[in-house]
Amino acid sequence: MRALALSLALFAFGCQPEPQTAPVPGHLDATGEVVATVNGAPITQDMIDAVSERFPPGQLERLQASGRYQEFLDRMAVQQLLYTEALNASVPEREGVPLALAMAQRDVLAAELLDKIADEAITDEKVAATYEEHAVQFKRASVKARHIVVKDLTLAEELKAQLEQGADFATLAQEHSTDPGSKAKGGDLGWFEKERMFREVSEAAFAAEKGALLGPLETRMGYHLVLVEDKRDKTPIEDVRPQLEQMIKKDVVEAYITQLQEGATIEWTDAEDDEESAGLEDEVTPPPADHP
Repeated sequence: MRALALSLALFAFGCQPEPQTAPVPGHLDATGEVVATVNGAPITQDMIDAVSERFPPGQLERLQASGRYQEFLDRMAVQQLLYTEALNASVPEREGVPLALAMAQRDVLAAELLDKIADEAITDEKVAATYEEHAVQFKRASVKARHIVVKDLTLAEELKAQLEQGADFATLAQEHSTDPGSKAKGGDLGWFEKERMFREVSEAAFAAEKGALLGPLETRMGYHLVLVEDKRDKTPIEDVRPQLEQMIKKDVVEAYITQLQEGATIEWTDAEDDEESAGLEDEVTPPPADHP
């Protein structure tokens, strides 16, 4: 019997769970394609995506278009170096750090909840309704055009003659235009409404037919040659869909937070005493010496 009891005791001892160790703050499993290593530690595409998803809309694309995307990746590498050094220096054990990490996790969870609420609110029907609600903003005429700007009238006339003989507008714009904003794009101005362009240019462009070559038109920038590429009476819904979605998300999130606040019991301890003290200090504290 003693042998049986001893065997059971040993069996029970052997089945005890191993002591749980606290998770390492910030530890990530290396999932996704490895794009770099820092002292052997991987930086993966999943990690990069997790960071870039928190960017404001369009920021990642702007970084890539401006050639600054590598700077972003370099900052990821520096972050990995600093993270490793922080662990080696026992920074997670410093006073206040666990609380700060916990609050940061709460911020992420709250942000993800609002993203989920906002994303679920987007439907084609809601987008179409919002488009109609803002008809005054989106249903306005616009023109798509290119221009070449030069300082000399004679040169403008010479360039127009070349265009009339079949020269490529974009090529001449890149070679001669003095407008830094459109020169590299072959003079492309994109779509613009009448009020968003020089009066001399917009009036002529909106009055002209699609495909018309206009100018020279004089403005304070110089002499413009304008090619009217297209015209429309309103901005198509798909062109402004991202903007419409942001409008919807903003309204939904604000309404959701308001609903939570109205349905909650929020009590601030000693709030009235603090407000009274603050008011008393305002009354007895003299203004600074340089106060008028």
